[in-house]
Amino acid sequence: MKRNNDYDYREIAGEAMLIPIGPDAGIGGIVTLNGTAAVIWKLLGERCDRDYVLSRLLETYETDGKDAAEALDAFLAELKEKKLLLD
Repeated sequence: MKRNNDYDYREIAGEAMLIPIGPDAGIGGIVTLNGTAAVIWKLLGERCDRDYVLSRLLETYETDGKDAAEALDAFLAELKEKKLLLD
């Protein structure tokens, strides 16, 4: 999987956003990310590997591994559905 490069990540006035900049930006509008989603988006830029992202999240947040894995999988599925994350 890889991030859709037709979106540019920006932090504006303390808000993390994905701004469509290319012809294949499927949503057609700005996407606002919460803090955890912004961390995941940045990690996906380093290495688009689910296990890598999960391990980094577990290092950063005090959470149960199972809960974190389920939340990450749901978020990744949503990114794929919205074409923000490509296969």
